[in-house]
Amino acid sequence: MQKFQELENILKNIEGKVLLIDHAYSDLDGMASKYAWSYILREKFSIDSDIAYSKELGHHKTQAMLKKLESFYSKQVNKLEDLSLDDYELIMLLDVNQSSTNLPFTEAQVAKLDYGKVAVIDHHEKKDDAEEVLFEDITTDIGATVIRTIEYMDYFKSNLLPDNEEHVMLATSLWLGYLTDVRAKGRTKRDYQALSLIIESANIHMQQEIERGARPELAQRALGKALAEYQKIGPYAIAYAGEIKKEHKDIIAIIAEELLKGQGVEASIAWAMLDGKPQGSIRTEESSHLSAPKIAQWFGGNGRTNAAGFSADFGFLSDYEEEDKQTLIDLVHKKIVNTIKSKEED
Repeated sequence: MQKFQELENILKNIEGKVLLIDHAYSDLDGMASKYAWSYILREKFSIDSDIAYSKELGHHKTQAMLKKLESFYSKQVNKLEDLSLDDYELIMLLDVNQSSTNLPFTEAQVAKLDYGKVAVIDHHEKKDDAEEVLFEDITTDIGATVIRTIEYMDYFKSNLLPDNEEHVMLATSLWLGYLTDVRAKGRTKRDYQALSLIIESANIHMQQEIERGARPELAQRALGKALAEYQKIGPYAIAYAGEIKKEHKDIIAIIAEELLKGQGVEASIAWAMLDGKPQGSIRTEESSHLSAPKIAQWFGGNGRTNAAGFSADFGFLSDYEEEDKQTLIDLVHKKIVNTIKSKEED
């Protein structure tokens, strides 16, 4: 209750514009939270806001949901790099906090950022040496930021009704933002209590349409290559997805998710050369004893229960010239495969 009242008092005194932004490479949790807060600010406080994103929207589900939201709202999402932070009285960081490694701001923006006008709502851990901000609500016992957003909506009595088209759009986005961010084993009673407030207004057909959102052609090609050439070692599926630009990095996660659907697969490892550097995505079945974070640690990465990743430098890459890419790729793949084989034999 204290956090609700504290933020309410801040918002009551806002006369200018508010910027809503989540972490770099927005996901569905961050995107849904931004639109929901835009609604809260408008309906409860008569505050105008801008929604922004940083880097690229790589995942096809995020792109599909944004397309759906933009088709309904006249307000378009802005690229953060095109905006001046000085134009906003308040900056709301959603699904990211001031100590996160995936902050959305450019170096120039960070240098000029006034943390005294930043409000943070997040569910990720904050580092001890984080900058002081105007307002901070970091709730780590929930599965996603949309849960805390729904709790604020409930406090502000910004209820979503099933016979209101805008409310249905927002409820569906919040529901999907949660489903894609939290696997079944990570879902809590508190999460379900919040979701119960909006689920009647969510449209399952719209949700399915967004989830099926058309994959970019590049993702389809990379997926085809990976599925055609993947290796299976015991319960592991390993695939190389090719060379990918950084803005398309979510393709690697898409491939890992698809590989996990294979018969007898309990853990999938998809990797690609991302702007010349190996980067991988790992997924594990909820029922498996295999741990995605533990697998990621073998390659210097980390993650959470069933999803993890790595960005690796295996030590020998600097010995190879740009023109000898295939040798480099073969060596990296061999290193990954041999590591899995050795762990499987242990």
